[in-house]
Amino acid sequence: MSFDEQLARLDVGVFDRLPSQSSRRDRRSLLACQAAVRRRFAPYTYLEIGSYRGGSLQPHVLDASCARIYSIDPRPATQADAGGVAFTYHANSTERMLRELDQLAPDARSRITTFDLAAPAVPREAIAVPPQLCFIDGEHTDEALARDFAFCRAVLARDGLILCHDAPVVYNGLTAIVDALDAAGGPYRVTHLPDTIFAFEFGEARLLDDPALQPVMADAAHGYLFSLRYNDYYRRLANRWPLRAYRAARVWWSGANVAD
Repeated sequence: MSFDEQLARLDVGVFDRLPSQSSRRDRRSLLACQAAVRRRFAPYTYLEIGSYRGGSLQPHVLDASCARIYSIDPRPATQADAGGVAFTYHANSTERMLRELDQLAPDARSRITTFDLAAPAVPREAIAVPPQLCFIDGEHTDEALARDFAFCRAVLARDGLILCHDAPVVYNGLTAIVDALDAAGGPYRVTHLPDTIFAFEFGEARLLDDPALQPVMADAAHGYLFSLRYNDYYRRLANRWPLRAYRAARVWWSGANVAD
């Protein structure tokens, strides 16, 4: 199949050439958003925070309708994570990523602008062509998400999507963003896409209503359950001795387990 045919079918096989740290449903959701943006804005611009080896860049490198790609990644050897475990990234370099992307498309480098910086350190004027699609998959902490989201919101085109990966990890940060947007009162739309993507839409293009997203939305229940189960080990831990005994004692003392 051609790339256009694969994208129309939301064929996650387009991710097979380079490793991508995402689930199968995550990949379908990313492709659906790409298809929606592409249908409305081709040629379009894509911006990504946290590229590593370029796994989530590859659908856009393969897409002739993607005229400009911005990749922002400070290239840390290790990275904090709200899940409590720091992640290590071997040979984490921009040059390695570009070499691998060169294998996908001969013009890859000519379309990609890279920044080996954290997003707040990137001059906003350096994003010369406003992106219609942003993907945040950098440091998975609430503080980093807030910074990355603020940057994407500042450089986003008038109509566009900001996608945040690993919602079960940074759910407190996402809640803070939603609360701030509600308090500001500006128009926006937000939805959860399976498995772990939180999508924000700004503008009037109604990209989230695009037909490409219908099969993804129909699968939303699986993504919701995936997100709940993602942190289930905390519940299992809380039900082990002695934490369970401590919890039972607190509930008994407060009377919270008694209904009148």
